Amino acid sequence: MVEIKLPFQGKEETLHLPSQNLLFVALPRLESPPDPNTEINRALDHPLGSDSLEKIVSPRKKIALMVDDITRPTPQKQILPLILERILSAGVPVENITIVIGLGTHRCLTPGEIRNRFGKDIFQRFLISNSDYREKDKFIHLGFTPQGTPIAIRQEVYHADIKISVGNLVPHPITGWSGGAKMIQPGVCGQETTEKTHLLAGMQEDITKICGDVGNLIRKEAEAVAVRIGLDFILNTVLDPQGRLLRAFAGDFIQAHRAGVKFAETVYRPQIPGLADVVVCSAYPTEIDYWQGYKALVHAYFGVRPGGTIIFLITATEGLSGNAPEHEETLMHWCSKDTSAIKQAVEQGKIKDLIGVGLCLGHSQLLPRARVICISPGLTPEHKKALGFEEATSVQEALERIFYYHGQNAKVGVIPYGGETLVFFK
Repeated sequence: MVEIKLPFQGKEETLHLPSQNLLFVALPRLESPPDPNTEINRALDHPLGSDSLEKIVSPRKKIALMVDDITRPTPQKQILPLILERILSAGVPVENITIVIGLGTHRCLTPGEIRNRFGKDIFQRFLISNSDYREKDKFIHLGFTPQGTPIAIRQEVYHADIKISVGNLVPHPITGWSGGAKMIQPGVCGQETTEKTHLLAGMQEDITKICGDVGNLIRKEAEAVAVRIGLDFILNTVLDPQGRLLRAFAGDFIQAHRAGVKFAETVYRPQIPGLADVVVCSAYPTEIDYWQGYKALVHAYFGVRPGGTIIFLITATEGLSGNAPEHEETLMHWCSKDTSAIKQAVEQGKIKDLIGVGLCLGHSQLLPRARVICISPGLTPEHKKALGFEEATSVQEALERIFYYHGQNAKVGVIPYGGETLVFFK
């Protein structure tokens, strides 16, 4: 027997598996992390395709500093003081700086969460705002991209002279990879902009073809929005599974992003020897709700053979879609429907939540490819049924079931950090 540990419910779940059944354990590449302050300053001192922050900002210019929320592991508390120190040293007064939390379609952060995420000093000194896409009067409309995506941008960002973003790089099922222009779209864009790009992703013939593809159509649309709005500077991180900084990339939002992705691919894209009959996947660290955990489920399908089984562990402390009841209603009704039926309902105007249905379209594509057995304290039996999942109370119970399904010689792959690990097989 072999023992494999997976992060789950804030601790480690131990998987016991006969050694002859184990095909792979897919882990991000590990290396010794550098001193984080030294690495962040190195990136800021040597920006890619851009002047330094100190040259970009000036005392009379207003700055919008866009950051991600608690669904992301970006070490904002380490990064922001170093960035703000440089901006302030260039003579920019505190009142000219606004920190905008790029929520996309996520819930707003509470004051306590903001203080914990960014630190007491930043919380007390700087104006910090949640970019809630539902506050329609807080967005300014700027026409359309060449491909027809409407552009609605948060007013604090629009009115800023200099726009800077800080985020993290991992594979992503919609934009290919996180980071870069994604902080603009969907981060600080309005509902109509985000509806268009999420629906565009769901309408793709094969959702797995856009995951991990940094040049996909949705990434291009996000970058077209960022060009129109003007994103002046980014800092993106690559972290290890423990959240320690491995590398930082700063500068132009395309050049720095692509350099970061190139490095991140060596960390998060391990090669596997073959497709498994069964993949055991923990959604960690994208496990706060299924809206986030969907990323890990998409990743799991890259490691399982057609007709196989995925054992999916997700804590889901905030349930199906956090505090977004409109998305929960959509997911409950449409996720396990046939893809063509969902597309027809969209075309007939029967579905109002076009952001939520984008995920349903991707989800419905995946279900016929492999069975999913879900282990989750946060998802109710009704949630799991609506998602088309079988239910189990433990990994070992699920394993007993899959040996019945696939036989005692079934080959098993394990993805302990499913939210950030995108395997590939040649």
